[in-house]
Amino acid sequence: MGFELERVLYETEDFLRRNLGSRSRREAKKRKLRRKFEEWMRRVRRAAVIFAGLLVALIAFSLFIDPIGFFTWLVALPTAAFIAFLSLF
Repeated sequence: MGFELERVLYETEDFLRRNLGSRSRREAKKRKLRRKFEEWMRRVRRAAVIFAGLLVALIAFSLFIDPIGFFTWLVALPTAAFIAFLSLF
């Protein structure tokens, strides 16, 4: 019985050390997650800027050069969204 209790305590301590880690390790994990989140937000912002730029170009072309028909818009908007989505990667 004592031997089994000792083994359980050892496994519990091992589990806690692996999952909780030290304070500096937890802080390093937080910093890493924050950097990943910031990188993701930069990519999302860049995609939004690309999409907005393509939209402005389409509107400017439609207003100043030649009117764009409905079916052209129907194809152009998903294409612009797809290009912006590709910029995420």
